Amino acid sequence: MLKDGFVNRLESQVVEDVDMVTARAGKAGIFERYVRTGQTVQKGQLLARILCPYDGEVLEEIVAPVKGTVFFASDQPLTYSSTAVFKLIS
Repeated sequence: MLKDGFVNRLESQVVEDVDMVTARAGKAGIFERYVRTGQTVQKGQLLARILCPYDGEVLEEIVAPVKGTVFFASDQPLTYSSTAVFKLIS
């Protein structure tokens, strides 16, 4: 598409696995996510909570280990311990 005589192009970037930081669930339970894919997050920002399926008690809070962009965010309502629930591009 032309705009002012120039072709608009999206810039792309190759992202390798070494460029990503994984955040894993430490506990199993209901996965309550607070951020979306593509969102920029700050180090220490709350990404999600893991809740007890029986009483709703917060079992774990998952925070961003680095400042970056959310590349992957799990969309499953339940998670298991040690599951990769986020990948961030730092």
